[in-house]
Amino acid sequence: MADDLDYILQAISNDTRRRILRLLAQEPGLTYTKIMKRLGIEDSGTLGFHLKKMSRLLRKNEFGEYSLSDLGRRALEILDRLENGGRARADEETEPSEERLKIFSDKMSMEYTPRMARRLREQGRKAVFSDILKLVIYPMERELFNATVESIQDVLTVYTPNYLYEDVVEKCEDVFRIVRYDPGREDELKGEAVIVKVEDNFLDKIIGGIVSGISDLLGGVVSKSSAIATLPETSGRITRREKYLELTYDGRFNKVSIHVNDGGVLIEKGDPRIVGWRVSDVRPDVSYTVEKGEFSVYASNAYVIISLPERVYESFRIEINRGVLSSQGKIEARRMGLEIASSAVEIFPVIHGGELEIESENSYVRIDSRLMDSGNTVSINLRNGFLSLDAAAYKKGVEFDIDVRSGYVSVSLDGRNVPPKYRDGDDNVFNGEVISGFARINVKRR
Repeated sequence: MADDLDYILQAISNDTRRRILRLLAQEPGLTYTKIMKRLGIEDSGTLGFHLKKMSRLLRKNEFGEYSLSDLGRRALEILDRLENGGRARADEETEPSEERLKIFSDKMSMEYTPRMARRLREQGRKAVFSDILKLVIYPMERELFNATVESIQDVLTVYTPNYLYEDVVEKCEDVFRIVRYDPGREDELKGEAVIVKVEDNFLDKIIGGIVSGISDLLGGVVSKSSAIATLPETSGRITRREKYLELTYDGRFNKVSIHVNDGGVLIEKGDPRIVGWRVSDVRPDVSYTVEKGEFSVYASNAYVIISLPERVYESFRIEINRGVLSSQGKIEARRMGLEIASSAVEIFPVIHGGELEIESENSYVRIDSRLMDSGNTVSINLRNGFLSLDAAAYKKGVEFDIDVRSGYVSVSLDGRNVPPKYRDGDDNVFNGEVISGFARINVKRR
């Protein structure tokens, strides 16, 4: 009970969060983008930062609509009593005012340079770094750093010059790793790793914050009243927000390719159909073809649900740039290829004796896979991001080839037929190389 009260008082100590609380009390069910518009917040990172700070006071449904939780309604009552009773505690800012802060949030990678620091000092502002995978602090005067950085929180890895190490530690809260480097060797970014403060599910917490920012912007404009379009026999195009074309088709194909740019896709099993919505004021563009046994979908500036017949596909390929993609249920294929850039992807593939190839850059990727037959190979090429692969091995003969350039790869193998060479905690069994990053393996033999 006391912890709840402390949390509430901290949450309502900021004017922006008080405005969010009152807004959702008056208009429950607002999306991320509507909250931004109602409150006149221009920067998405700023809103994301405050929503995270008051997350226990809010609820968010599957359509990305926010409302007050039970604790949020209690916070509103406390705020009313404080204001009506003439007490000033809720009005006193225990944090710097919004005008004095520059929030950098929901980023895969961030560089803090002396030029940026000097600009903030001229403006009389301080930087807050939050929900970032990789933060690089460039060499600068200690006085300049301390005068322009308010806090560093929920960051996976912070790179700092040796002489700024103690100053950086004082600014950190919930930072997984601090890497020290010698000034003039920024390109190498290799140094001593130090864990400062780590909570349970720390990686999920950071990644969740980053993905939430993407998902809110995409899902915030999804409407329950959007209509369904069923795939035609040959090809079609969807560019309208109103009810779409409805055509039937028998779904005779054994290859799938999905291409997404600035949008989102949900893959599910069912009768062939597409459900599409706008995600911004930009005109959406969704097209599809069925040619020579291959079904291809192209989605831009749209949120699309793709229902596919349940079968083992010969090949399944996904290319996504600046978007979100997830699957409900398993996707079965003999070969699967993923090309991911600046996106969040969560899928459940079942690979039947073939290849799983993943190329990811500046992205969050979570894969829960099943390797069904012998001869499976898994290839991962990661550039600056996070990738988690849970693999259940039903046959021996699984091979991994992993290359990492400034990122984090976590592989979990589960099953009685995990090859003997893969041992829990042995990170030297992968083919490939890891430069300025991590590749970890966890093994369970049942």
